[in-house]
Amino acid sequence: MPKVIDENSYSEAHHTIYGSIEDADPITVEKRRFLPSRFSVTYDYRTHVNPVGWSPRLIDISGPWIDEDGIATGDGSGRVLLPPSQAPQWARDFVTAKVPSLRLVDQ
Repeated sequence: MPKVIDENSYSEAHHTIYGSIEDADPITVEKRRFLPSRFSVTYDYRTHVNPVGWSPRLIDISGPWIDEDGIATGDGSGRVLLPPSQAPQWARDFVTAKVPSLRLVDQ
């Protein structure tokens, strides 16, 4: 019968915030642009890897492709995943303001 001889553990949690966007500047992806209309950010809490608290993952921003005049093309949606340091200022401000306050405790 196998026997566990080196038992360890850590806690891990995820907290996701999502919402709609109004009046944001278009985002360019290669040669196309989309108008941000949705976003989400997930925060991770890992007591083993990141013992200081919640940290954001990539920010997911998406919206309809637009033409040169800013009108939706009807060709689907664009999407980018950005680290907070490369995201638009409005997204960075949101990420900073919405960090979860719940603390995890090892048992």
